[in-house]
Amino acid sequence: MTEDTLVVVYPSLFAENKINQLIENIKKILKIKKLKFAKITRDDFLICIQADDPVFVSSAIALLFGIKKIAIAKKIKSNFKTIVSEVGEISSNLLLKGEKFYVKADGNPKGFVIKDLELASTSTLIQKNQKISAKPGTESKHDKLLQIYVTKTNAYVCIFVDEGLGGTVNNSQPQKSICCVTDEFSAINCLETIKQGFETKLVICYETREDVIHLVKIVDKILPRMLKSEVELEFHKISKFGKKSEDLL
Repeated sequence: MTEDTLVVVYPSLFAENKINQLIENIKKILKIKKLKFAKITRDDFLICIQADDPVFVSSAIALLFGIKKIAIAKKIKSNFKTIVSEVGEISSNLLLKGEKFYVKADGNPKGFVIKDLELASTSTLIQKNQKISAKPGTESKHDKLLQIYVTKTNAYVCIFVDEGLGGTVNNSQPQKSICCVTDEFSAINCLETIKQGFETKLVICYETREDVIHLVKIVDKILPRMLKSEVELEFHKISKFGKKSEDLL
């Protein structure tokens, strides 16, 4: 990956005051997944990661909570004409025939207004993509989103954008919690607990050995989001209708 193409993380609302911890979590998840990166920096409200393999890095970071959006983007100077020109160039490789596009810009620009940037970029895209009949859509109805993040010194024109999991930063709460997993609904409750920033211990409660197989498959979906290289699980047999419980595992 070139130095001006980065993985860009847009923190969620609940993570804005926990940016340093989110950066540490990004480093930790990349270490767990054995993915290399050159450096991680902050640019205003954004976290920028320079890595050799942005696709795998962005996929790993997507497992974390406390993130609104993750993007693979090209970094350029925060100059109005430069941004509009770059959006036009990148769109030529992204848009397909007949697609509807929507330009969305966020950030804190210096010397121009976000809305003007969106309008100018949209106008440029219409002119450059007449041959393939690409047309502007709306925020609620479009085939391809062209996202731009703008800081005071730099701009990031996104090549790929994915939604984050939201919530607050993993393990950011001082308290710890224990979650019992008995079925799909309790597993969702466990995920929500992790999403609220609690370090969570999982206890699998089952009635029969057949239940264990089913519950382990459910828990396997939770484990990648716990931000741990190794997770200790507890298994407890529970009895139905108040019968005496016995541990079999």
